[in-house]
Amino acid sequence: MKWFTAFVVGTAMAIIGIMIAKDTYQWLRQARSATGTVIELVPRENRNNRDHAVNTTYAPRIRYTAQDGTQHELLSSIASSPPAYVVGQTVRVAYHEGSYQGRILTFGECFGFAVGLTIIGTGCAVLSAVFLIGQQIVPRVYLERASAMAIRSESS
Repeated sequence: MKWFTAFVVGTAMAIIGIMIAKDTYQWLRQARSATGTVIELVPRENRNNRDHAVNTTYAPRIRYTAQDGTQHELLSSIASSPPAYVVGQTVRVAYHEGSYQGRILTFGECFGFAVGLTIIGTGCAVLSAVFLIGQQIVPRVYLERASAMAIRSESS
């Protein structure tokens, strides 16, 4: 039963990952692009519950000018240590005209979560499917072999 559960969960993860990627793709098709500048690296503290260590990662805050001339800022959802960007660096940004909701135009920023979720879910589903099939095949093979050997020993 645990392999079936792993198969269902893995399949669901893969489907959700594909749906997120599709939504992101559609969002990007409707978005405008602009050049932005990293104006700040925002620190984020992460506490490790095991040894109570504090790890600081940095997310870039970017200012960009929309096509209508208004300036906007966005804070990346991805933070890293060491920082992936430096203050003053220029980056491409995608944004929606109505809300000015934006994101950095990199593969990781746009599709990283969806691809990771899809890969992990697919791996889970495939591995559990192999074990589910194996649970059906292996006993049959060995039972048939044992039966054949028993018949041979009875006829001798």
